[in-house]
Amino acid sequence: VPFKREVLACKPFLLEQLKVVNPEVVVVFGRVAQHYLKGEPVLSDKQVINVVHPAAAMRFPNMRKRFFREISVIKKKA
Repeated sequence: VPFKREVLACKPFLLEQLKVVNPEVVVVFGRVAQHYLKGEPVLSDKQVINVVHPAAAMRFPNMRKRFFREISVIKKKA
């Protein structure tokens, strides 16, 4: 898990990239990322898909099932 100062140092660069790239869909992996990106204006007109973090999926069998279920939904939308 990144330290708060690390997230806050990198977040402006990510938000700027999202503005430049302007994707229709943004896939957010894990609760930490979901927490720090929630409510960001740059995402207001995007479809945001929250997914279990891959590290959690590797450690916990119930999360692994959820991870693959969420990824399959994304693949169907692609």
